[in-house]
Amino acid sequence: MFKIEWLILAEAYSVDEKTKKFSISNITDIAWGEKFPVYIGHLFAIFRLNNTSKKFINKSIDIKVVLSSEGKTAVEVSLDPTPLLMEKGSIIPVDLSGVPFPVAGKYEVTIHIDGDPLAKTEITLKPLSDLSEP
Repeated sequence: MFKIEWLILAEAYSVDEKTKKFSISNITDIAWGEKFPVYIGHLFAIFRLNNTSKKFINKSIDIKVVLSSEGKTAVEVSLDPTPLLMEKGSIIPVDLSGVPFPVAGKYEVTIHIDGDPLAKTEITLKPLSDLSEP
């Protein structure tokens, strides 16, 4: 049984090779686009995964990211099954830079593992022209 403790969207992350510490930069819930559809160049869905039944997870999991707007699925991206061998509490980044956002508006980003929706968060896409409005 899998459980996601938290899910955030961020522009960057890094892992210190020596200490294995994970750093997250520029947590966001708003992105800007000049022209839609838009691809956000640096966007990651980062989540902490726990397996509630074992200390280690050693299997392939299917990760699906669903972007929905106003209750309708806008984009659905299935990533290749990810082989995992990790301890409880491992942090997993998913690169969303190749995912198109068709129009401006609010989107839900939902993480599905082995078919089950386990976590979701929101991001709002705005046109750059909104920056010039008072």
